[in-house]
Amino acid sequence: MNLRLFFRSNSSNASSSDTEEEGFVEPKFPISQYEYIEGRNFRHSTDGDTPFLPCDDEENERLQLNYLLFKIGPGFWVKEMAEAFPNSHFTGTDQIIYPISDTPANYEWEKVVKELIRVTKPGGWIQLVETSGILQDVGPNMSIWLMRVTVSLQTRNIQLKFGPKLHELLEGKDGVTDLEYSHRSIPLGWLGKLGDLGLECMERMFDSMKPRLCDDWSMNQQKYEKMVEAAAKECHEFKSWTNIHYAFCRKKFPHEE
Repeated sequence: MNLRLFFRSNSSNASSSDTEEEGFVEPKFPISQYEYIEGRNFRHSTDGDTPFLPCDDEENERLQLNYLLFKIGPGFWVKEMAEAFPNSHFTGTDQIIYPISDTPANYEWEKVVKELIRVTKPGGWIQLVETSGILQDVGPNMSIWLMRVTVSLQTRNIQLKFGPKLHELLEGKDGVTDLEYSHRSIPLGWLGKLGDLGLECMERMFDSMKPRLCDDWSMNQQKYEKMVEAAAKECHEFKSWTNIHYAFCRKKFPHEE
């Protein structure tokens, strides 16, 4: 969940836009909690692990597009749903470091899943969604790009291909039943609007990864962008696609225990 930070302007010379919304304005400059790399803001890590993706407005836009296509996205969707349905309870889980020193004990996924089961109402459903991390029927440029990015992710201990194993997080867990899991295929750059959205999601992800990958590969931005452009163009020609995996289960009623 990305947090928006505000500050109050005390200057008597502040413009009218600076004093809107009760004097709160959003800072447009890098602040101490972030580092600025190749035009993108990255949150500082407190545990020694460098964040791989940026935390800025551009990344928020990419995540919103993911929600429209895959029904997964940034944390503010939870906030908006909670405001629209005040009688319901929404619990958000996050993949970035909390902006506090005492990170909750349930930040590990195994613990998170147990917590999801605990807070779900009997008869309620839990659903997990994740990409496969694999692109199928790719061209030569995309194949090279994928091999290089896989190495970069592995050096950071980022598990790229967890989607097909998503159901394992729910299998054998006490208190749940009716587990089902499968996948849906998403075209990239072909087969109409869905393919256009799929390719746009991929291109935005490539752009978010640019600062870190340019550093890993000792490559300037221009060369990286040309490499990505060549790889993306092949998706239409080779009819590339990927899978989105999902798994869901129902929490048991007391009489089913």
